[in-house]
Amino acid sequence: MINFSKGYLLAMGALLSALLLSSCRSIPEDIPIELSHSPYVGSSLPLLLVEYFPYPELPSGKLRPMPSYSGWTDSRMRRDLSRIRSYGIDGVLLSVTPEDFAESIRAERIRRFYDLASELSPPLRVGLLVGGSRGYEIASGNIAQYLDQQGLANHRSTLMLGGKAVLAFREDIKLIRQVQHHTESFATFRRLGEDWHSVPVGATPGLPSQMEKFTWVKAGDNSKLPESVDNKHQADWILPRGKGKNLANRLRLAFQNKAGIVCIHSWNDFGDGSFIEPNTMDGNQMGIVVFNEKQALKTAPRPAP
Repeated sequence: MINFSKGYLLAMGALLSALLLSSCRSIPEDIPIELSHSPYVGSSLPLLLVEYFPYPELPSGKLRPMPSYSGWTDSRMRRDLSRIRSYGIDGVLLSVTPEDFAESIRAERIRRFYDLASELSPPLRVGLLVGGSRGYEIASGNIAQYLDQQGLANHRSTLMLGGKAVLAFREDIKLIRQVQHHTESFATFRRLGEDWHSVPVGATPGLPSQMEKFTWVKAGDNSKLPESVDNKHQADWILPRGKGKNLANRLRLAFQNKAGIVCIHSWNDFGDGSFIEPNTMDGNQMGIVVFNEKQALKTAPRPAP
């Protein structure tokens, strides 16, 4: 485990422990979900995010991102950020590991991503999703202190919830918690399974927090199939991509359930089969679906406050 300074206590955020609702169950494509009226009251809309991998495992066959790339260069960052914004997405959960912070070049790239995201108007928001090998122990305060020291806790593009920077942790790590007795600066939560079971620590009874309405949406899924994504037909996938039909349904279901935060898995997890980055399989179709569903939700009639 990487040891950061004990001074992290002054930068540690509120630990809002939550089981995040997953929307990974299959939805029949031939039974479209209709959303003729917005379930959101007044001018409220869900926060729309996408999970982003700096160094994805690219497929080896015909399926490739368009254009293909190597490394996490400025040109790739700018292209990705611009595309993500054009789809109507509000921000990204940047998927990283503690080793990324410890390796100087990757740490510089993380900071550069924040900087380039802030150049958009308005800035594209960036939160961190920290993972590691299963059973890996992480002291959340160590990460929080590092982010504070690097100026990422209050960067212009930092994703904030309730005035606190978002710091998320994957379910495959063991999170070591520290109880704080002072003002915290991070909204911290974990991705722990498929269903919602409890109100987050720190939430006011009767007043659900944004995190209580966090929903994951998948664009496709071939992760449990024995063969490579390149050798499988659409119909063989656990959750077919279906040129965006299933993604559209899943987004509508999240909206129908009044999700406060909708996070698409993912921008570029090609190995899992759930990705919306333009590619040689279905071009820009997934991005168009996301944009259209966001626009439809914005213009749909909604109940008065």
